[in-house]
Amino acid sequence: MLDTLIELAKDSSSTKRHQLVDHVTELFAARAHKNRAEEIATFNELLEGVFDTLDDSAKQKISERLSNVTATSANLAFKLAKEDLSIAQPFLERSQALKDAHLLEIASTQSQGHLLALSKREHLDAKVSKKLAERGSKEVRKSLASNLGADISPEDLEKV
Repeated sequence: MLDTLIELAKDSSSTKRHQLVDHVTELFAARAHKNRAEEIATFNELLEGVFDTLDDSAKQKISERLSNVTATSANLAFKLAKEDLSIAQPFLERSQALKDAHLLEIASTQSQGHLLALSKREHLDAKVSKKLAERGSKEVRKSLASNLGADISPEDLEKV
C-alpha cells in the first residue's frame, strides 16, 4: 500500500502532491507523540519517497511542522537540513532527529547561514563545536561562544 501511495504522489499533479504531503505532514505532527511505530514509519517513508519531487514551499511546510517531531526519520531530517537555509533552519536549530554525524557533515560542508543555525542548537557535541569554531564566521563563533549547551574545548573557545 505504501508503494502505491508513493507512486500516486509522484505521478499526480503538483497540486495533488501538495495536498497529499500537507495532509500526511499534518497527521504526522499531530500523531507522532502517540508512538504508533507502524504509522510513524509509513509517514516517514511516504515523505522520503516524494521529497525530491516537492517544490520549496512544500519542503518549507514539512520543515516547519516536523522540526520538533522527534519521530521524524534521520534520513528525512538530513535531507531537510541540507536544503536552502530558509527550508533547513528549523531543523538545524531544533530537530532532535538529526544525528551527530549529520550535524558534523553539515558543519563541514554547508553555508555560514547553516552554521549559524547549528550554533543555536540546544546541545552541540565537541566535534561539531570544533568544526563550527574552525569554519564559522565571526557571527557563528560569537553565537557558539554564547551557547551554554555547546561542548567547547578550552582550545576551541580561544578561537571564538
